Amino acid sequence: LQKANCIANANNIRVGLSLFVPLPPTASNTSFALEGCKDAGTLISNLKVGQLVSGVITVEGTATVDGFAFYKIEIRPDSNQMYTLYNSYIKPVVNGALGDIDTSIFPPGIYWVKLTVITQNNQSTPSCAVPLLFSQ
Repeated sequence: LQKANCIANANNIRVGLSLFVPLPPTASNTSFALEGCKDAGTLISNLKVGQLVSGVITVEGTATVDGFAFYKIEIRPDSNQMYTLYNSYIKPVVNGALGDIDTSIFPPGIYWVKLTVITQNNQSTPSCAVPLLFSQ
């Protein structure tokens, strides 16, 4: 960040300072784009690909289908393919707050936030996952 933003002294980075976050090297196998997010009943609406986030963030969107049982929010670091359950909820949501994530419990880096809706017959709908940059 220091080099990409021509900052002489990294100790002079202050809250509120706008920074350019460079893309990772092209040798990375990661594609930074939404995964899924095609189903209107399983959608994260307020988080954008590559968005820099910190502290407690609210995930907004829609989580509802016929035969709704619950939805879950999962998180994984970009370096891992396995998601970890962050929280689950038993009430459907339409264009509203799905849940909060405390990014401060994670080391800085790229994380994928995934929303999945589960039906009463234990089937999951196509999920919606967004890559974000967690910072401190």
